[in-house]
Amino acid sequence: MTHPSEGFQRGRGLRFSAGGRGLLYWNRGKLNDAAGALLLEFLLDEGDAGGILARTFGNYFLLSARPRGAECDLHLRFYGHDLRLLAPRHGERPLRVRVSWNSSTGFRLSAGGISLARNVAWHAYLQRSVPLEIGGAINELRPHRTRWTEVFHGWIRRVECRSAPVERPSVSPREQREILTLRATPPQRAPAMPRSLTLVDFHDPPIVESPIRFDSIPDRPANFRACQRAHPELARLYHGARNAFEGVLAIGRHIANLWPHTSYWPWPRAIFEERGDRLLAGIKRGEVCGMCGGYAHTMEEALWALGVPARRTQVINHSSLDVYDHFHDKWICLEVDNAGGHAGCWLDSRGRPFSIGELIVLLERDRGEPGIFRREARHLSLGVPCPGGSIHYAQPESWARHCYLFMGWFQRRDYGVKEAPKSWWYYPRWYLPSRLDPHSPPAGQRRVSDPRHLYWSCNRVRVRMDWRRAPAEIRLQLEPFQAQFFDSFEIRVNGQRVTHRDAHFLWRLNVGLNACSISARSQLGAIGHPWRALIIRRR
Repeated sequence: MTHPSEGFQRGRGLRFSAGGRGLLYWNRGKLNDAAGALLLEFLLDEGDAGGILARTFGNYFLLSARPRGAECDLHLRFYGHDLRLLAPRHGERPLRVRVSWNSSTGFRLSAGGISLARNVAWHAYLQRSVPLEIGGAINELRPHRTRWTEVFHGWIRRVECRSAPVERPSVSPREQREILTLRATPPQRAPAMPRSLTLVDFHDPPIVESPIRFDSIPDRPANFRACQRAHPELARLYHGARNAFEGVLAIGRHIANLWPHTSYWPWPRAIFEERGDRLLAGIKRGEVCGMCGGYAHTMEEALWALGVPARRTQVINHSSLDVYDHFHDKWICLEVDNAGGHAGCWLDSRGRPFSIGELIVLLERDRGEPGIFRREARHLSLGVPCPGGSIHYAQPESWARHCYLFMGWFQRRDYGVKEAPKSWWYYPRWYLPSRLDPHSPPAGQRRVSDPRHLYWSCNRVRVRMDWRRAPAEIRLQLEPFQAQFFDSFEIRVNGQRVTHRDAHFLWRLNVGLNACSISARSQLGAIGHPWRALIIRRR
């Protein structure tokens, strides 16, 4: 992302790549015999093919872009005191932005009936009366000489007028929302091999990073081992399953059917201070019951006791659960609140489970294309419905449509800490949170522009291959990524398991077929998604 450290000059432009945040800063020079500057801040959607190109021509700004569908114009004109933003979209009227200046008050900006003094940020996307979602624009400049087209899709987020030019536009931390960039490490490509070697199979999915991932949770492994000693059935259910996905479902089925569902009330806040070993013991004795937050918190404690990342995720009027599935190498949505008989997960047509963010996006598509949710998603139930009868939505689809509108995640913190935890939220553009709505995200949240920003890879291994003595040996450089309580690398060479703790491993190739898989193993027994390679050596 290019950051403009100096003002716009006449006839010059700055390019901003798609995804993330962009700033346009223009030193207009003289405006009504006074020096001034105009600052515009853009939110650019992830995944667009190009960017935005802004230029100054004579006396006006021109932002040129190309929409995904129909063509429209978007240009910002600056004539004297009149700043006009034209963004025709589905018959909407152009928005007029008025800029005035005098020696006593400096710049003032007014738009949509809102008047703001200079140096006051205008968060347009929070104003219902000023919708500034832009589908893009296309324009031709000097048609007889040159023609250029650029792509833009996103929001104009902030407009600010200053009474004097400055070197670099400053953004207040309180006003700024954290816009995160998703980074994915591309799959490792095998280097050029000698003629005597043939690479038959190579499995190395991309490792997704995120700035908000947790490197470690505050609890010590001793707390989790205490939970395993008090409740040995957890390890038996998880490790006794065919794969990690079946193991997570087994734990969810066990937790979902522990409660006496006829006793169903909200948990007091003190319950969330309990560790997993004491919590499960109280549930088994019938001393503790709860609602959705209780289920999700208990599952989070139980899965962390096995070394499986899990987090309680807030959706509208409900606490759901995100679990990292090492089998599918992704986060998945697992409902364990069985009060309506809808505990389970959602699968796509290929049998891969959805995450909460993917459910929200699919339901958003269903609002524009009715029926797509039923065609592309099916519910996999954990079984054993509530014996006390349905308390709320009995149908899983109705429950999903009611709850999965937005999502938020509070970063895990140590027990007893009084400061509010950090939180990150995603909600669609059309959803405007209200402080009067008890289900809205809190006021100090950090908003992300894409739900994928809230998901990252866990318990993976980065592997780099180096042929030193080919075709006899391959040197592998190993590095664990996001491995909670990492213990060792579990390496299988031609079916033989090897426990390895060094960062380097020498793979000796035999004549014929050679198979190798490498996974990260935690101190609590969880095994991450494997890296695999299958090579044939002819001689």
